[in-house]
Order: sequence, then structure tokens, then C-alpha cells
Amino acid sequence: MMDGGAKVAAGVGLVPAAAAGGPGGIIVDGALVGSGLGEVALGGVLVGHGVFVGANTINHIIEGPMQMSDTSGVSSGGKAPSGDYRGVEYVDSGGVALGEFDRISGDVFIEEKSAHSIGKVNPKTGKPFPGSTPEEWAKKQIFDKTVTRLENLPKATATRPTKGGSPDVPDLSSIQHIRKYEFRIDSSTPELKKAVEAELENLRKKYPDWTFNAEFGTP
Repeated sequence: MMDGGAKVAAGVGLVPAAAAGGPGGIIVDGALVGSGLGEVALGGVLVGHGVFVGANTINHIIEGPMQMSDTSGVSSGGKAPSGDYRGVEYVDSGGVALGEFDRISGDVFIEEKSAHSIGKVNPKTGKPFPGSTPEEWAKKQIFDKTVTRLENLPKATATRPTKGGSPDVPDLSSIQHIRKYEFRIDSSTPELKKAVEAELENLRKKYPDWTFNAEFGTP
């Protein structure tokens, strides 16, 4: 236990100020970090990947393989995903959301899409709303949003449940190894299928080590 009752991860210890030659320090796997590497505050916790959370401060200290201490549903590093999870969000080191997945089932990302807005007519103009053709919908919902999710995933530092999501979610390191992506779309018109398949093929070209598929007519 550290001063203030905070837990210290295995392999981490406090060094008094006199021993550290400064404001105190922390031993991580035998290496002293403290003065000159970042502020060390008593009553804090080393939460992993070099992030030390102290009294009213968060300081990057040293890179390391530790898992993030989890007191609020945030997870980082650990076992491979298993089971079925809903509402998995991934965040940066400041806790800012970078993206989310509707569902993760084993080693597959699943996105559930509603396509009922396609072809919807604006009553004021009598014409379809902009972006409501099958091709426009597929470009935005299948290609663009997926690219954003996949490009942001390597930037994440942890996962957490979305509001209403599963209380426990897979850790970040396990979902970063997933390479299967499936869309479940609640419509199955021939025009939509053609447009979606075109964007799936674009995703396959951009990410050749991934598998992209779609199911149509699913609720």
C-alpha cells in the first residue's frame, strides 16, 4: 500500500525523497524514475503504459508492459476476447473516445446498421434527402466510418463500455489483434446489396489483411 491507501502494481515501489535525490521516486522493474522524468505524487497509482496518476496530476513517466488499473470499467492489456460484448468504446490516454464497436463476438467486430433512411423523401421538396441513395449511404456508413474506426484503433490506450454496453469489455490489446469485420444491415434491396458490396471491396483493397462481410435483412 502507498501513502493515502493507493495500491501499487507488482514490481513497483516508492523511494523516499532522500534516496531518490529529489522529490521522491518510483522503482519500475528495478529502474528508478522520479526527478527529471516527471512529477511523482504520493497517494497515486502507476496505471500502466507509463502513466502515473497522482494527487491532482497525471504524468507520463516510463513506458512499460503493465496493465491499466481498472476502477471504472476501463481495461488495457490482458486476455484474448471471448464471449459476446456490446457497446465497446476505445479511448486515448486522456479518456477521450476515439471510436466504438456495436458488438464484439469472439474475434469478430460486428456493426449493426439501419438502412431505412435510404430513399427517404423530404416532404418540403418532394425529393430524396441528400446522401440517401444506396451508393451514398454505403460510402458513408460502410467505408468512411469503418476507415475512421480502424485508423483510430492503434491510437487508443484503453477500452471501456459505452452507456448501456456490457459492464465488462475485452482489453485493448486483444481487440487490436482482431481482423474480421461484419456488418449486419436491416435492409436487403438489390440496390443496397450492390452498393454495400462495392464498399466492402474498397475496404478489402485498403486493408488486405482484414476480412469484411455483410449480412442483409437482419433486424
